[in-house]
Amino acid sequence: ASGISSLHERNDSYFADQIFSAIDVQTVMLDSVIENYNLRNIDFVKMDIEGHELEAMKGARKSLEKGMIKALSFEFGSGNINSRTYFRDFWNLLTPLGYRIYRILPSARLMHIKEYYEDCEYFRGVTNYIAAL
Repeated sequence: ASGISSLHERNDSYFADQIFSAIDVQTVMLDSVIENYNLRNIDFVKMDIEGHELEAMKGARKSLEKGMIKALSFEFGSGNINSRTYFRDFWNLLTPLGYRIYRILPSARLMHIKEYYEDCEYFRGVTNYIAAL
């Protein structure tokens, strides 16, 4: 029920005083949901999964490859330290499929990330992104 719950153990220094307890949860791949509901098009998917966004995208790989998901948003930040994922992983998954990635700036404007560079690996806090065809 917490906003900082994650499928990955939280080792962020910001949460060092917190006590966490593990519970088992069932997961399902997005591709399975899309197939079960016989969806043909998805306009927008919002992901806020505390570091598990890349795995969720991998679970939607068939739909992403077919261009069925037109746009999606995802967070990137300290949760990705726990899941050991990098911005480069998102870049390498999405851009070959034709997705353009935009950083959502504090002003709510979009900044197109035209090429990968190491400064995108910013783990402090959280940054929100949009990927769109």
